[in-house]
Amino acid sequence: MPTYRDAHPGPPQLIAVAQLVSMAFREKGMLEQNITEAELRVLLERMRISNRLERLYSSKCYGEASGKRTGILSPAQHEGFQLAIHRAWKLSAFSREASIVRNSMSKPAVRQSLYYDAYAPQDVYNIHTVINWLHRLAFPLPFVQGLSLASTRMACIVGGPQTILAAYESSTPRNTLVAPVPPGFDGWEADLETFFTERKLWISSAMCPSTYPVPLWNCENWEYVRLNIRTDNLADWLKGSLKSNCHERRLFEEHRGIPHQPCFTIPLVLQQLCELDPRPRNAHEKTCLPLKPDAFDGVTVDTLLCSACIESFVTSRLWMWWLREKATSVLRLRTGNCRYGYDCPDQDSNEEHCRKFNHACRGTRNTVEARGHIKEEEEADENEVEAMLLVDGVVDDDGTP
Repeated sequence: MPTYRDAHPGPPQLIAVAQLVSMAFREKGMLEQNITEAELRVLLERMRISNRLERLYSSKCYGEASGKRTGILSPAQHEGFQLAIHRAWKLSAFSREASIVRNSMSKPAVRQSLYYDAYAPQDVYNIHTVINWLHRLAFPLPFVQGLSLASTRMACIVGGPQTILAAYESSTPRNTLVAPVPPGFDGWEADLETFFTERKLWISSAMCPSTYPVPLWNCENWEYVRLNIRTDNLADWLKGSLKSNCHERRLFEEHRGIPHQPCFTIPLVLQQLCELDPRPRNAHEKTCLPLKPDAFDGVTVDTLLCSACIESFVTSRLWMWWLREKATSVLRLRTGNCRYGYDCPDQDSNEEHCRKFNHACRGTRNTVEARGHIKEEEEADENEVEAMLLVDGVVDDDGTP
């Protein structure tokens, strides 16, 4: 960046500067530029720093969570992390003292047009996730004497990834990282909220009750999503007690392992669930599927959902998908529906009942009625046995032998 700075230009000048700098720092354009030998050395050093930070991130964030000494990011996670580190460097270049736009960057509207507008919502979320992690890496204690959290976070942004790594790997006192923070440079932690509000991605609806900006996912970034759902535990997300049905689970796992099946991945499952029409297509489905659309009616592959909503979405639709897969696959079975459907209380204990009836269906009686009916049947059986014993003279009228 040039070493001169703007002198608080007015709105027209700000727009011109933002457009000029945005064009100069376009990532696609950078890939098309020729680089000098000196610039190559800088890039190689940044690659070393990025790789070192990624190893730290994977071991601290993923390794500890999994109980392993080290964690390994998937190719998609690796790409997302490396891009976020590069973009954190870019934000550092815009906000450091030598930047020509440093004073203007104190204004949220300028940061929006100059920096954030170039990225998708997921990209912005990733950037601030990495900045927060760098902040914790540099300042592991929540409080530094004489410094506010905004000051230390801003120091991490201005210093850039290389400063954070140097401080982490040396005995340098953390407070030496902090330079005087000009007015308006308050850590920019509210930028994520501002960005999501500007893009009308602030989630507040019956479908997703979250009240704080959260990562949003659709078909463009499903490969990055971190969920509790995995391909090897997909059956755990079947609705109601269907997940406890050992017979259905066995069929489900057999179907998942059929050779001609396409590669079973979470993005593929989500795509199929989005494309699934929950309305009955034939007489059999009329007896199985819900009487009215579920809470996710209208969701498409382009719909942005938070991870909690995606998990609810999978639970809401997976059993319907499984019903149709059974009807169209080599696992097709001609069985009647259990009248209690996926909420049948017998699924975890009565394998014969599970084999005899299809439970991937709605119940014609609710769970409370089901449990009451089972209790009535048990009492009726006991009364029948007692009556038989009474007739045979095994017991007296008072129930004693």
